[in-house]
Amino acid sequence: VTLSAFGAHITDRAPTDAYYWTKLGIIAPQYLVSHFLGYDVAHSAFRAGLLLLILGSGYVVARVRAPMLVSAMAALLLGLNTVLLGFLGDTYMTGPGLAAIAVLFALLYLWPLCERGGRTAVSVLIGADFAWLVMIHPQFAIVCAATAAAFMGGNLLVRTRTTFVVLLWQALAVLVGFWTAFTSFIFI
Repeated sequence: VTLSAFGAHITDRAPTDAYYWTKLGIIAPQYLVSHFLGYDVAHSAFRAGLLLLILGSGYVVARVRAPMLVSAMAALLLGLNTVLLGFLGDTYMTGPGLAAIAVLFALLYLWPLCERGGRTAVSVLIGADFAWLVMIHPQFAIVCAATAAAFMGGNLLVRTRTTFVVLLWQALAVLVGFWTAFTSFIFI
């Protein structure tokens, strides 16, 4: 929160400003929230937004196989998990990291269920989520990238008759989403 409010004043005195750039996935969203809502409510609103991302991801995954009421109850139980709430209360990278990973796994779960055009749109969102993960914590992104590549590549090769062009197109869509989100975070 301090970096999002007073970033330049803090990083100007640091021996290296690398820390600022590797945590931009946390700093930039908090800066936007504090810019629009003020610093008093920004931290709570940011944490509530992260919780909503996790609950929404849980609801989407449950909704694919279950009725709406069961999916809503599953998301509610997920929101009552004290471990999750404890991690979201932490001001460091665990809360945003969990939210980004939850969104990624929900998108990966939805990806094979989409038709060709929808699959490309989900691939772009997956790339954008990777950009957010890289700027939250690079190690989170490495683990998630390996998981996503294995899941998407295996799914394309096993479940459908896939050509190399389709694999290349989906990889390009992920790269477009990544680059768009990455440059957006840089310019915030």
